[in-house]
Amino acid sequence: MTDVSAAFGKTQVSVKITTHEVDIGKPSDPRPEKILSSCTFSRIPCSPVDYMEISVNNNALFVARSVYADLADVGVASLRQKKKGQFVLTLGGGDASESYTVEVTFDENLVRQRTLMSNEAKQVMQRTTYFASQSMDK
Repeated sequence: MTDVSAAFGKTQVSVKITTHEVDIGKPSDPRPEKILSSCTFSRIPCSPVDYMEISVNNNALFVARSVYADLADVGVASLRQKKKGQFVLTLGGGDASESYTVEVTFDENLVRQRTLMSNEAKQVMQRTTYFASQSMDK
């Protein structure tokens, strides 16, 4: 498990990232034509992300699986404050043409956005916006 924490003034932010290892062969093995996992083949064994917990002042946020389910081989994780009350988790993974950066923007109540950038193309490849769920009870 990777644990990233930071204090921004009186606000404590914590992220826990759970992974596991997947045997994808030896470094000398040719890369498969069809890749059936989120493995980037930049690290052997591969290390896909299984779960992510984000908390602000010990208040756990709901983290949709779409925030992390396609990530693997994360090598860098950091937190920063974007503006007062808004935070960004930056994750870097992969290598060479498979390298990526993901930014997860959140506040004390909600994960707001996930942005995936290709490090090789140096451009945004995906942007997902999250909203608070509306109650069906009226």
